[in-house]
Amino acid sequence: MIATTFIDKTIVTRILVNKLRRDISPELIKARHIMGFELPEKIAAEGSNIEAVPDIIAVCNSGILVYKIELNRSFPVYTWKLLSGYARKNNGRFYIVIPDDMKNSVEKEIITNKIDAHIILFPNPSARP
Repeated sequence: MIATTFIDKTIVTRILVNKLRRDISPELIKARHIMGFELPEKIAAEGSNIEAVPDIIAVCNSGILVYKIELNRSFPVYTWKLLSGYARKNNGRFYIVIPDDMKNSVEKEIITNKIDAHIILFPNPSARP
């Protein structure tokens, strides 16, 4: 019998939050998918009905860090643009967190759509032979 490893947003969120606490000790962390944290608020585009909720927001004295975890192959470009703009307005950075096998596709999307985003990769065990 072959053992499989399943990655979901809960696991990725827990790892990111632990890393944030250890590496930068933000003043505040808001997170979805795990208990014990205030939820991030919806972010809405002015004059539009487009809104998005980041998976993690970390508030630091220098600005905010906004994280969106993507596990599917459909890329919500409008969401990324909205979250990127929100981070920029708040002197922060926007991170798209993805399995390593999606890197090329996501890089292409952020370049093509001129999205100010940084990519964080994690190994995708289900993509391994």
